[in-house]
Amino acid sequence: MKRISSLAILVVILALLNGLAFADFDSNSAKITNQYFPVQEGDWFKYVGYGEEMAGETETWKFLGTEFVESVNCLKVEIDFYDAAGWFAQDTDGNVWLLKLIIDGGVSTLGSGISNPWVPAEPKVGIRLSHIFPESAGTYGEVTEIGVDVDLSTGLGPYENCIEITNYHDYEVEQLEYLCPGIGLVKSIYIGEGPPETGMELSEFGNDEPEPGPPVQE
Repeated sequence: MKRISSLAILVVILALLNGLAFADFDSNSAKITNQYFPVQEGDWFKYVGYGEEMAGETETWKFLGTEFVESVNCLKVEIDFYDAAGWFAQDTDGNVWLLKLIIDGGVSTLGSGISNPWVPAEPKVGIRLSHIFPESAGTYGEVTEIGVDVDLSTGLGPYENCIEITNYHDYEVEQLEYLCPGIGLVKSIYIGEGPPETGMELSEFGNDEPEPGPPVQE
């Protein structure tokens, strides 16, 4: 989610029920078990920047709880780097969808700026994904490689059998993202005019959900 077109400042909302025809959701839709994006309430992920353009930058994803988007129960995330909030849900086939995104004052929903899953249940090269917004004919994400091994400079990993997602903006490659089994997004590379490489890497993660207390004595 590196670049957001200026069109994202516009608030565009269409009826979400039209978009939900793409997938079936049940009462477990906020339980995200997809191996490439296994997140739950209380999870947080911190990313640190590297390279000339991103050095010193940080980005934190916090999964705060569940909320309904139309009739679908979703897991809500806040992302401080973009001052953004997103609502994720998993369909009955195991695909993860970003059903709603608020960023820079703009709103994208499924069927309005979002038309593809965030993570497929069974990634294959060529599958289109919603990773850059608002989508258009030349602005979209796509699985471009599977079985990728990813090394990080932060001391985490290495991670194996990851998927590479390429994000295109106006048909030009803008960003590469790597999602890995059992952890999710671990690295983003922002494509410029040439080296050196710059981007974000996972540096810390955890869960702040409080542990259940002892039974209350009557």
